[in-house]
Amino acid sequence: MRRPPWACPAARLRPWYSIDRFALLVLVRWASACGDPAADRPAAYANVRDSAGIQIVENGPLASVDTLGIVVDSAARVRIGLVDGDAPYVFSRIVGATRLEDGRVAIADQRAAEVRFFDGEGRFLSAVGGRGSGPGEYINFYRAFRMPADSLLIVDHEGGRWHFADTRGMEAQTQRPTAYTSVRTSSTQRHRVETTYADGALLVREPLTDCLSRAMVAAGVCTDSLRLMRISRNGEVLADFGAVAGQQAYRARMASGVFSVVLEFYGQGAWAVAGTRTYIGTGDVLELRRFGPTGALEQIIRVDEVPVPTSAGFDPTAVPDSLFEDEEARGRHAEWRAVALEAPKPADHPIFEALVADATGSIWVRLTRATGAALGHGLRWAVIDSTGTLRHVVRTPPLMLPAFLQAGSGIEIGKDYLMAPGIGDYQVPVVDLYPLARHDDG
Repeated sequence: MRRPPWACPAARLRPWYSIDRFALLVLVRWASACGDPAADRPAAYANVRDSAGIQIVENGPLASVDTLGIVVDSAARVRIGLVDGDAPYVFSRIVGATRLEDGRVAIADQRAAEVRFFDGEGRFLSAVGGRGSGPGEYINFYRAFRMPADSLLIVDHEGGRWHFADTRGMEAQTQRPTAYTSVRTSSTQRHRVETTYADGALLVREPLTDCLSRAMVAAGVCTDSLRLMRISRNGEVLADFGAVAGQQAYRARMASGVFSVVLEFYGQGAWAVAGTRTYIGTGDVLELRRFGPTGALEQIIRVDEVPVPTSAGFDPTAVPDSLFEDEEARGRHAEWRAVALEAPKPADHPIFEALVADATGSIWVRLTRATGAALGHGLRWAVIDSTGTLRHVVRTPPLMLPAFLQAGSGIEIGKDYLMAPGIGDYQVPVVDLYPLARHDDG
């Protein structure tokens, strides 16, 4: 059988490769370059060079990588959550979900102020917590995160308390991050936990400017910024990434006096944690920066992909009515769509919208929907492995996250599953668990 041109380095050089561009080229990595072509289609051509001690990985375009190496089975989905039924299956506001090593699924419900445990088939097992001021109870239950060794972190905004719980959800320790001093003086704008590291540290963010604040009354395009930090359990700052891009949005006041916000045409900052490393990027270009545990910049990852011009007819508002379960939801979307169509547009759409780290240490980059694609067609992700090499492009179901989790922080990707909070029939909160098959070496 004739070997395809991408199978061996001598057979083809990508047109974007040149000696001038990569004069400091140290290494050219070709995954499965001269092996059996049918065994493992290679990743995009990745060129690695060094610049003043910072590794720079230059990848080829998305079209050059495998699209079947990772497959999410939407038909075998397990959904936890009902419109009506037994209380444990009815959620009010899901603010965290994780699958533990023994297969149990822990789901945090904010308004009930409790964590509920289910088996892998979605059957209820137990619940802990509750609203109150007693032991194991919460006053302002905000988010829940998985910590090392299957323990849990439950954030209670009342007094800025952090509750650390064991694998059963039983509270083991409660503390406040006393070593951390906010740069903001307002008690209502304190830091927020974004995710956790493998060593038990926390990634927190603190708003510097907030263009979507309810106190803001002006309409138009606004941009915010925030400070990202890696801190210990007691609040000691281990790494300060400084001011990073938050999000850019267009705000318009409707006839009812309520603001409608459009984010889809504009870029936003994105971040993810893999092990003890932090990845930060913006959607304007497909470039990620990887920082080490102390905050030192270690690696810059680039993908040779150009953004889609806003003049190309791409319409992120093209969401079919069938995705909305009631007339009220369709009406809200129609109102938002009218604002979006009138909003001023930047020259290009952002290339990506969010970052999620999976259990192998790879980063999944949620790509902006392709020209003319409706939300019902699902989402596309670029998967970049722990070396910075672009490995796959993966398609998943739409994953309609609640608005407060739109950055992707609620999605969990294991070695053999993908799990995300979602919105079910009649806008009820649910958690969807999808089997995931890897047909590669990941």
